[in-house]
Amino acid sequence: MNDDPKLRLDPDPAVKSFSSSCDFCEESANELGERLQFLQHVPKRIVNASFRTSSLSRFLRSRFPDSSVVAIDEPHNRSAQVKDELMEHNILSVTSDMGRQPIDTGSADLIVSNLAASFYDPKTFLSECYRILNTDGVLLFAMFGTQSFNELRQACIDSGITEGYQAFPEMHDIGDLLLATGFTNPVVDMESKQPRYANIQSLIEYLEFSGILSLLMRDFQLSPSKSVQSIPIEQYYAPDENGEITATLEIIYGIAWKKQIDTDSTHVHFHPT
Repeated sequence: MNDDPKLRLDPDPAVKSFSSSCDFCEESANELGERLQFLQHVPKRIVNASFRTSSLSRFLRSRFPDSSVVAIDEPHNRSAQVKDELMEHNILSVTSDMGRQPIDTGSADLIVSNLAASFYDPKTFLSECYRILNTDGVLLFAMFGTQSFNELRQACIDSGITEGYQAFPEMHDIGDLLLATGFTNPVVDMESKQPRYANIQSLIEYLEFSGILSLLMRDFQLSPSKSVQSIPIEQYYAPDENGEITATLEIIYGIAWKKQIDTDSTHVHFHPT
């Protein structure tokens, strides 16, 4: 196994037009890539169930060249160009609801999930991952924590836009849920960050282009972008002296194993933030 923790993902072509400071999706994917050094065995069968899977799938292919890689994504996040690119790298491309992954039970050695679990019922998503993994399989994931996009959420409330907004879980709840699902020895930690945007329109454009906005606001009668763009700037978090705004993010990272239950695996290890 290549243990170099400094390997970085190539940016997804779909988001290259945005500055790296805004591209938290790639940043969390890079963090997951670095955490692969904690694996004790080379996984032969890998499932990448992530939000925007292209760059992370290519990274997994390069990191584990003798392993098979399956990339799962929702249909609206998978362009023909991305699908062709994955095929060129010998990566099987599957589009599906990630809460019902079309993968055989007990068939994966490693599941990597970057942010996708944020937009599904965590219990359903983790149960599917547990089903897919074989004994000694590993789940490595990142998901949004409860304070993510809090400024945008509050601006929606202050502007009377209250329906359909996605809620995110607490870190400790995810740890407990991993144990309840059957995973052992879970390690969970969290990173907070505040990427900056020129204005609220810039933030919304990024969220819409990346596909996050439609997932944040699934049940809006109007299109999410039109609804949120109607928010007066004064309803959003006060801009700084340069007129820029921030968007608070909490990224929960976790790794857990599917093993036979033992007496040493009945608690979660939380790392301090």
